Amino acid sequence: MSPKSYVITRAIVNRLKKENITFEFDELNGCISFNYNNKKFTMNVDNFPFQPPKLLEVDNKLIDYAKSSNGISNIIHDVFGLKCLCCISILCPYTWNLMNKFTDIVNEYEKFMNIINDAKNYKLLIENNVFCDLPLELVNKINSYLKV
Repeated sequence: MSPKSYVITRAIVNRLKKENITFEFDELNGCISFNYNNKKFTMNVDNFPFQPPKLLEVDNKLIDYAKSSNGISNIIHDVFGLKCLCCISILCPYTWNLMNKFTDIVNEYEKFMNIINDAKNYKLLIENNVFCDLPLELVNKINSYLKV
């Protein structure tokens, strides 16, 4: 029995052209790959645009917002005022919209990575007791700049 072969739809090709994205398509796993903002993005586009990509890799690293925010989810919620990143992501089937573009996915990835990195830095500040020596008024002012 031969492995399933995927076919890229005209709708996907047209969307990528509209976004000026040059891509490669892997027929064996149904993934497109493209370079954007100096990063290589790979997405499984089976059932796209009716469902979000099932897989997102950036520079050959699997992206999982739930795992990426592990250990800092309380900071993301309390300091940044956000719920779980995987639940608010446009890649979540419950928030997916047919009109989402590939660049929307890329932009969200960059935004979420910034939030995750900022939350990790904030956690380091807390662990190193940096905020202990500052007046509460100043800590609150710093926190106000971190809200998304």
